[in-house]
Parts: sequence; structure tokens; C-alpha cells
Amino acid sequence: MIPIFVTDGRFDDLKLGEYEGWDGEFWVDIRNRRWKDFIYEQAQEIVKLGADGFFVDNLDVYGNYSEKDGMFDSALEILSHLADLKNDIVINGGDEFVTKAMKDGVLDKTVFL
Repeated sequence: MIPIFVTDGRFDDLKLGEYEGWDGEFWVDIRNRRWKDFIYEQAQEIVKLGADGFFVDNLDVYGNYSEKDGMFDSALEILSHLADLKNDIVINGGDEFVTKAMKDGVLDKTVFL
């Protein structure tokens, strides 16, 4: 597993709030194009290293900030892009997102819960 941590401050303006119980970690506004592009670039690099799947943690950002317009669609967009890289996806956290996605019938067959 290759975790993605960003500590250089370049996404400080995208912080939505502190991640309770995890010092120094923050919820990020996944609707932002800069963040999405960063995740896409990192995913492509990880695939080049030989990864055959993605472990997507903290998708509960949707549940915590679902009142923000576009949060669900952005989470779905990110997952769809990861699926386009032909790798399996495992979601950890994000019960509210997964429940809505299953109800709406929009989870790809490469997503494991």
C-alpha cells in the first residue's frame, strides 16, 4: 500500500475541518479541481509502480460534508477515474456515500466494499 500524505501546505486552502482523533489530519474539499487532478496524477504514478488496486480511505468526507453541493458527484468522479485505470477499488469508510451510490445504482463492478 502506498499512502498519499500531503504536508507541504499546497492544499491548506482546501481544508474543510480537522479529522477528529487524528492529529494533523484534515478533511479536504474533494470537489476542488486541483485536488482531483492531484489524486489522478498520484493514481497514475501508483499504477506505473505496479499497483493492481486502490484502497480508498476516508470517503466518509461525503457523509460529513454532504450538505455541500457536488460532494457526492465529486466522490463518484474520483472513483470512476480510478476505475478507468483498470484496477480494483476497495472503499474503507464512507457508509453514507456507499449507501447512496448503491441506491442510485452507480457503483462500478470493480468497487469492493
